[in-house]
Amino acid sequence: MTPSTITERAALKVFGIPELAHLICGTIGKGDNVNLLRVCRQLFHDILPFVWEDVDEANILVSMIPGGGIITYDSDWSPYVVMQLPDSLDLTRFKIYAPHVKRFTPSALHVDEYDGWERFLLCTQSIDLLPNLETLCLPALDNTRYTHSHHRTIEADTIKWITAFLSTSLQTLELAPPEVRRSNGDELWLNLPLFHGLMKSVSQK
Repeated sequence: MTPSTITERAALKVFGIPELAHLICGTIGKGDNVNLLRVCRQLFHDILPFVWEDVDEANILVSMIPGGGIITYDSDWSPYVVMQLPDSLDLTRFKIYAPHVKRFTPSALHVDEYDGWERFLLCTQSIDLLPNLETLCLPALDNTRYTHSHHRTIEADTIKWITAFLSTSLQTLELAPPEVRRSNGDELWLNLPLFHGLMKSVSQK
């Protein structure tokens, strides 16, 4: 065995120690962590929990389910973006990553329309898509569209995301992002009908 081989194996063993792997992965950027995933099978399994611990975009998860993902249509002014939601749940690939997600903020950037909400929500009623999810957060203002009325409120689509990914393992449901909680204004972030619908979904889980 050459010295370089010994060094490489020693380096791999470092990532096999959760405390050290967490320290390293927390220091470098998420992009660098993703690159490490691609080095070899051992690093993939060692680093996967840290890369997927905090997910801040819904499309990343939905696109791993067959039938889900983004479709872009050309138009005269700007591309029209539709998020296609799955009408059935083939979770073969999804289950590789889903158990590692502990915090989820279901933002969906630049989506003009959703197709298939009713079917998707029906599929997710009796299953925990993210079985180890601990914290579910409403997106911040710059991560979702909102009305420009006197009271800014989140869209119904955001509540649907929360409903779809509710889990029996959930410990914290953040109904307002940090900048709203810090605000001294009188803005109503979550209107009562949406809040009532969300609480009903939570009680059914």
